[in-house]
Amino acid sequence: MIKNSSVYIVLWILIQLLVEINGQMRNFKPKFHDDHLRRYLHTATFINSNLYILGGRSNYDNDTGKQFFYYKFDAPLYVNNMYWNNETSINIVPSHRGAAAVNGGTNNEKLILYTGNSDNFTDPLIYSFDIRTNLWTSLKTTNNDIIIGKNQLQGVVDHKKKMYLFGGRATNNIDGDLNDMLILDTINLSWKKGNSINAPSPRRNYGATFLPNNNNIIYIGGVNGGDHLPLDEVYLYDTINDVWSKKMTSGKIPSKRDAFSAVLGLDGNRVIIFGGFGISSKDALYVLNLTNFEWKVPFVIGEIPASRYWHKANVISDYMVVTFGTGYENSNDSDVLFLDIKNNDMYEWSHIFDPVPSKSRVQSITPSTSNINNSSNKLVIIYSVIGSLIGGICLLVGIFILRKWNKNNKVNNIPDGKEEGVIAGQDVKPTN
Repeated sequence: MIKNSSVYIVLWILIQLLVEINGQMRNFKPKFHDDHLRRYLHTATFINSNLYILGGRSNYDNDTGKQFFYYKFDAPLYVNNMYWNNETSINIVPSHRGAAAVNGGTNNEKLILYTGNSDNFTDPLIYSFDIRTNLWTSLKTTNNDIIIGKNQLQGVVDHKKKMYLFGGRATNNIDGDLNDMLILDTINLSWKKGNSINAPSPRRNYGATFLPNNNNIIYIGGVNGGDHLPLDEVYLYDTINDVWSKKMTSGKIPSKRDAFSAVLGLDGNRVIIFGGFGISSKDALYVLNLTNFEWKVPFVIGEIPASRYWHKANVISDYMVVTFGTGYENSNDSDVLFLDIKNNDMYEWSHIFDPVPSKSRVQSITPSTSNINNSSNKLVIIYSVIGSLIGGICLLVGIFILRKWNKNNKVNNIPDGKEEGVIAGQDVKPTN
């Protein structure tokens, strides 16, 4: 009995080794009914290597707004083999879209969600997900009298874990687009309003990101009513002094747009925008230099994806990671895109995410190259194949040992004089 248990334990270990060698096993891959109407208006929050996707909308799937899943970006991966961890079963947040979420709380280990649906008084406005305990909580906040429900806005968090919610569209369908600034202290759970003097015009679906070098938040573009706003001007909100300022931009100014993404470059001196409603792939990617506020189209290699809108983008390691959205066809482009942004002279669209790029890979990127084969990416694929082969061999060996042991065990348990067989390589004949 003990021997039998030991063999099964060894086999189980071999199976686990196979799973580990092949990378993190994911149990969820979002599927949609229509390539043009996919998950959009969701939130994407990066906390401690995990990218959490929550809510959103799909015109053919009523469950999309309730879904909650994440991916742990701690190992190389190929985008088409990306399976997520599904946590929908523990989600208590009502179905929603166009919400805002940030990494907040005391220990930077909480996802703070502003649903924007304050008109539904039976549902809380603020939720918190603790990644240490895997528990959702509806939060009770103070100064709630200043709050108005709104959506289609960006949540931005600063060094002090204050969440800034500018503009958006009022959920009461009366007030339309807004230009107020709501500020939530995600540690003390108290609300206050920011200064409205010199604030941007009302808008929703704009781009925004925090600039840690000067404690400002930059706001770009968007739409006011049915009018798309120009990108020849951007607005800065000083989170320390509660002051608005406007900067005029120059260079190759992007066309008017909304529902695009904006992230801060790795050096902290440039903002990268991607996509937007009605934007072509050739007009999708721009960089704004924060030193002189000059726009330019970056030099890019790799297979350029179709533009998309109502997506999200996060900076993870050396990549801008774009998740979901609409306006693209899944048969041509992945739901998740990786843009390598480590080299300011040249970006690269890649199908592979590598959290620890090799030194040779960084040095190999030069603007004069039109088509570069990434040796590091090849190694990732080679190692994955080798790992799969080794794991498969180990599994087969385990199965062989188990079957051989079972066979020998059956033979050893044959009553004398009942059957003939082979034991320890000797002929055994029935007795008369």
